[in-house]
Amino acid sequence: MKENILITGGAGFIGSRLSRKLIEEGHNVTILDNLNSQIHTTKKIDIFLKKNSQFIIGDIRNTNQLLQITKKNDIVFHLASETGTGQSMYEIKKYFDTNVNGTASLIHTILKSDNTKKIILSSSRSIYGEGQYNCVDHGLFTIKTRHINEIKQKKYDPLCPKCKKQMNYIPSDENTPLNPVSTYALTKKMQEEIIYNMSVIGSYEYSILRYQNVYGPGQSLNNPYTGILAIFSNLARLDKDIEIYEDGKESRDFIYVDDVVDITARNIAYDLNVKNKIINIGTGKRTTVLDIAKKIIDQFGSKSRIKITGSYRVGDIRHASANIKLMKKIFNIKSDVDIDRGVKEFVNWVSQNKIGNFKGYEKSKKELIKKNLMK
Repeated sequence: MKENILITGGAGFIGSRLSRKLIEEGHNVTILDNLNSQIHTTKKIDIFLKKNSQFIIGDIRNTNQLLQITKKNDIVFHLASETGTGQSMYEIKKYFDTNVNGTASLIHTILKSDNTKKIILSSSRSIYGEGQYNCVDHGLFTIKTRHINEIKQKKYDPLCPKCKKQMNYIPSDENTPLNPVSTYALTKKMQEEIIYNMSVIGSYEYSILRYQNVYGPGQSLNNPYTGILAIFSNLARLDKDIEIYEDGKESRDFIYVDDVVDITARNIAYDLNVKNKIINIGTGKRTTVLDIAKKIIDQFGSKSRIKITGSYRVGDIRHASANIKLMKKIFNIKSDVDIDRGVKEFVNWVSQNKIGNFKGYEKSKKELIKKNLMK
């Protein structure tokens, strides 16, 4: 069935691939994007998207513009967002303005136009914070935050509050208590709350997709605040040292962008029970940051050295991975691209592009130190 679809942030990393997929499936797609210069180094628009969609350069906070758009679209994929943990800790107003006020503006116009049948939000694994850990002697604990004194002693993994022994990380499921520890994470949590709370007075359904760490071709190579694969790739191509915070054993659930897009697009299918659902989107597997750096260096044949700095960035969490039982149950699929194949394909794509803005990366580190956000 052909749908009229709005994709906010539809020219971004995930959004552009989602836009292309939905256009190829025959849907009428409207893209709204502000072409943020931190991500888009030029205002050049993908020719395919420009020719095959209604492409609107605009601001998610502009309610007058939004009202004219939402009244013409039945389904909204809301991807427009400021991203990045580190930058969010000192660009607080910008993150709240775009992520929270932008989402509020979107819902305001959706309620006013009363035309939208469904909203799909790209949320984030970051809202779980440190998540939950299990102590073999004292059971399950939700970790509010890691203690800076323990981190200074190089005890990076959360310790049992009772016996001070190391605990085992538990992958987060959709019922894991939410505990955002960065401004970015807090704004993503608030996006979720706006959407599901206002659905009570609106006539729309929603899907909230909590993405793990998404990577792959098309990722910005110039944004120094997000995407460690992109950052490491820029450094590896220059044979520069790759600095890794803490001890390098911090880990993430890395999921390939095409898998994310395939799963996201399926949320408009009428044969699936995705009405008013919150769903983790990931692989269910963890890879350490150190292993990612090694894979990048190996793929490039780089002379870069890995430097374990022991530094700690405020707002970072230790481990993150998703319990994806619900995702597999609803969509009857799992992510297809494993980390080795994904890194290889990413590196092949990177090699065909110019090296990203290295000065921006250096500037971002200095900003963190200046703002006392690097310990």
